[in-house]
Amino acid sequence: MTDMKERAEQDFGGFGYDPSSDGAWEQGRVKMAGPKSKGRSRAAQIIVWVLLVLLVLLDIVNVGTSNANRKQSDDLADRLTTAYNPSFKVRYGDYGAQVVRAWFNPAITSSPVPLADGIEWPGGGGSSDDATSTDEGDSNTAAATGSEDGSSASSSSSATSTKDSVPISVVSVAFLGGEQTENPTQRGAYAEQDYYSAYINGSFYRVAVTMGIPDLDDFNAEPVLVAPPTIVTVAPQATKETQNPVTPNGWHKFDVKDNLATQLDAFAEAYTENNTVQLKQLTGDGNADHFYAGLTPGSWQYVKDSSSAIWAYEQSSGSGQVVVELQWQMKLPDETIEEGDSTRDLTGQTTTQRMDLLVTKAASGLPSVVAWGPAGTYATLEAKQNALTQDEFNNLPVRTDVETDGSTK
Repeated sequence: MTDMKERAEQDFGGFGYDPSSDGAWEQGRVKMAGPKSKGRSRAAQIIVWVLLVLLVLLDIVNVGTSNANRKQSDDLADRLTTAYNPSFKVRYGDYGAQVVRAWFNPAITSSPVPLADGIEWPGGGGSSDDATSTDEGDSNTAAATGSEDGSSASSSSSATSTKDSVPISVVSVAFLGGEQTENPTQRGAYAEQDYYSAYINGSFYRVAVTMGIPDLDDFNAEPVLVAPPTIVTVAPQATKETQNPVTPNGWHKFDVKDNLATQLDAFAEAYTENNTVQLKQLTGDGNADHFYAGLTPGSWQYVKDSSSAIWAYEQSSGSGQVVVELQWQMKLPDETIEEGDSTRDLTGQTTTQRMDLLVTKAASGLPSVVAWGPAGTYATLEAKQNALTQDEFNNLPVRTDVETDGSTK
């Protein structure tokens, strides 16, 4: 301390300042440790606290982000499991819309997608690349649409000159949604069921398109059309779905014999022409509060003796509970038009209808058709799922060919 005082006297003595004074030296030391020094200490403490708060907030954000990412990952895993494969449930929505627009138009002679075995394009042509079948390694062709050897009834519509026919007109096609299902006729094969709304000849319908998935891992692979587009009524029974879909594992091929074939043919006619009394009789449903309806609105007619079972499987041996994919032809009514002093007859255009049916007591003398849906919906069929309440039945669209007594022309 003495040395410092002596140096201060030498350095500052000439300025009238006496640093040798003990009071002056103490005063200077106090000033150096005054308010400025305390302020710096307080600022440092504030900075430390701010940094600590920021670190805590950052940790909270990281935990939240981690939880959100984990939930997102779990949701995606659930979706992939439900979809059977590493993809989303619907991958062919655009293709299906193209099929709906083209199938009913006789001027379009080729399909926008490859056709599976047994599927013939209504215009008489093949698919856009003539891929009407695939090799035995493809799990979505013959087995998806016909018997195990790939045979199947033809699905072509009757070829009629557009000049002499009443054409089927399809407009305002809109995608509604879809799902993937496992193929009942071949293990490891999958198909996509897509639904659309459309106006067909002025009437509003729901149209289902079933397409086989060529490769579960290839999102860019073109689908294979495995069934004709199915026209169904936009009604409650078209939207009811089971929460416990069945799987085809262990199913047995079932031989459709005369009694069952007769009932299936009766169903095709009753559904097409909306014979509600006959439909209820076919179901065997004795509940007076249940009502059943077929294809409505419109004025479709069944082409006699055109029905055939594409495939039939019994869910367990001896149970008599059988799932059948049924195909038939239906047509618009014929018309007569006046041309000056003469008339010209027009034949209603024909199209193919294919649906999945659930049948009980299939081997008995009087089988019952207890549920139905578009081709590809076999796994969701449950007895009485098509039953309507009185209010639902009364609110259905009315057919355009209904007489005053309630019968159809």
